[in-house]
Amino acid sequence: MTPAFQPYIGPRPFEKGDRTIFFGRDHESRELLSLIIAYREVLLYAQSGAGKTSLLNTNIIPMLEENKFDVLPVARVKGIISKEIKPEEVQNVFVFNTLRNWIKDKIDPKMSLTVFLRKRERVIDEDGMPSPRAIIFDQFEELFTFYTKGWGDRELQKERKVFFEQIRKSLEDDSLLRVIFTMREEYTAQIDSFASILPEKLRTRFYLKCLNKKMASLAIESPVNGTGVLYAEGVSK
Repeated sequence: MTPAFQPYIGPRPFEKGDRTIFFGRDHESRELLSLIIAYREVLLYAQSGAGKTSLLNTNIIPMLEENKFDVLPVARVKGIISKEIKPEEVQNVFVFNTLRNWIKDKIDPKMSLTVFLRKRERVIDEDGMPSPRAIIFDQFEELFTFYTKGWGDRELQKERKVFFEQIRKSLEDDSLLRVIFTMREEYTAQIDSFASILPEKLRTRFYLKCLNKKMASLAIESPVNGTGVLYAEGVSK
């Protein structure tokens, strides 16, 4: 094994470039991909630390791209907003934070998700047809844990509802759009109160279980395949 090769990344999520050392989730990846292709709204949920973000980065996003999806950068609804932006200028804090993941230039604080997606240039496939589009909200429990210190008494419950209404309108606008939410399982009851707003009522859900012993052994041993490094029998179990 060369000094430059690091098969174990430590306590951070796997990134797209780590795909060659990510193992143990092939079955879940195929199943989740099938759901995303078949249904317009999908909720991926799991215990904290089960590997939702890693699964997205290393497998789901590349697999969607291999299936000709236009995948927007992964979005978060929480973020630190510049002091240059006044709270009263931001029409919806969750929408604004989402757009900051997608827009590099200055953002209109009153722009909606629907307007942005309408204006965004479509990717055209080799047959001249628009490619399907996927938007992913990671750590979506932040919709309910976001704390607007210094932003006055914002009506966050109303803003949450408006956020989902904009997602619904975007789905109605674009039959090729797919929306994926990922969140910790203890917050799924809170998202249920908004699920009825969406066209498919967010019925399609995928629970990512923690790795079992066989999968965990595969995740530990496989990254060093071909390097000359060997594990003694039973060490990784």
